[in-house]
Amino acid sequence: MHIGQERMHICRSNCQQPHILDHVVLVMKQYFFYFCLVNFCAVLKKHK
Repeated sequence: MHIGQERMHICRSNCQQPHILDHVVLVMKQYFFYFCLVNFCAVLKKHK
């Protein structure tokens, strides 16, 4: 019973907008992290 309710809650929260928004934010964070990393490497190469 409890597991069934938990599963229903997960399904319901997956269908809601905030979950999609969280996913987008996560992708954006990864993208910005990668972008910063590339820029940082470029700066290091310039200084060498």
